[in-house]
Amino acid sequence: MIASDLFRGAVMSAQSMLVAVGLWSAVVLPLLAGPALADQPEDHGKALLTRMCSSCHAVGLTGNSPHPGAPAFRTIGTRYNIAELTERMTDRLVSVHPDMPDFQFSEQDARAVRSYLYSIQR
Repeated sequence: MIASDLFRGAVMSAQSMLVAVGLWSAVVLPLLAGPALADQPEDHGKALLTRMCSSCHAVGLTGNSPHPGAPAFRTIGTRYNIAELTERMTDRLVSVHPDMPDFQFSEQDARAVRSYLYSIQR
């Protein structure tokens, strides 16, 4: 009888632990991560492009690029294959344009940028 009570207690402890882990991952982690987990990939992609590229490129649906030779991102699909371009972003992307810096994105960031670029194409 004592062994079965121990087993039942262990099972209940394991169930309680699973509930706690589920609660932690469903409620606490998103709160700790802040808006990053709540953002759509497009939002994250736009934020990256705004921070890293908007000094030269028009990032949004309207407006001119600040740098005369930099294409607006809403039309970048007419010049480049967006999937190939964003795939290259996970490697060190080097431009032949002397004003454009070299950069490298994580795969997640490149997917977010791709998602955003597709969402704004004319």
